[in-house]
Amino acid sequence: MPILPPELQRQIFEVAVRSNRYDTTLKLNLSLTARHVRTWVDWVYYELVAIQDDHDVNRFLKLAKLKEPVFFNVNVKTLIFSGSIPAESAAQILSLCSGIRAMSFWIFNPLQSLVLQLRQLSLSRLFTRCNHFMQLLSLDPSPWLSVTHLELAIQTVDQTHGFQHLTQLPSLTHVLLAQAHSPSAAKMVCQSCPSLQILLIVYYSFPHVDAIGLYSFDPRIVVGPLFTDLVRDWKGVHDIWADAERVLAKQIISQQQKASSSS
Repeated sequence: MPILPPELQRQIFEVAVRSNRYDTTLKLNLSLTARHVRTWVDWVYYELVAIQDDHDVNRFLKLAKLKEPVFFNVNVKTLIFSGSIPAESAAQILSLCSGIRAMSFWIFNPLQSLVLQLRQLSLSRLFTRCNHFMQLLSLDPSPWLSVTHLELAIQTVDQTHGFQHLTQLPSLTHVLLAQAHSPSAAKMVCQSCPSLQILLIVYYSFPHVDAIGLYSFDPRIVVGPLFTDLVRDWKGVHDIWADAERVLAKQIISQQQKASSSS
């Protein structure tokens, strides 16, 4: 039987792990195959780390002591804080995962104490509450200068302030507003982001079609009931931005056809 080259072997194991990321039994079985296979599996498995509560924090910090000092800094690409994590715990984890490119967090308390750790990051994607992000942005815009994809959850209309500060983020091309029942907020985003390519307005539930007309003032806006896919998207199951870009492409074609037919 021919032996596959190591590069191909590694790719096969990586595909297996990424396709079954939450199958811990499979991960264990693959890891027991050989020492070098365990290394391959860990590299992929820990590309995404999700922290929900103190139990997850303690488990992660214990695991970090068993790994090489730079393991998580090198391998973790996406960090999801899905619960209310104390700032001290978040700071510890961020110090071990300084190489992340995407981060989702709900709340750190107090936010100000995390500025130093945030400055060490070079994020391209961020998801958080709108009011929290505006607070952080007002404290120091430097951690967010590399962000291209910004996803903000808006719980109430009075949280739609501060969008004019987005002018400080030159790399920002994709913005998502979750349950942003405010065309004025969308207009402010469009005016404040010089490099904006797409603004995705996401509603929690149907009907979203009735709202599409409210946002017709800018061709870069896409409206959709996609919030249920947002969590799956962050976990690598779904790509909400690919969906939005396909919708935008169809909108542009439709607008061009209408323009040509009326001329």
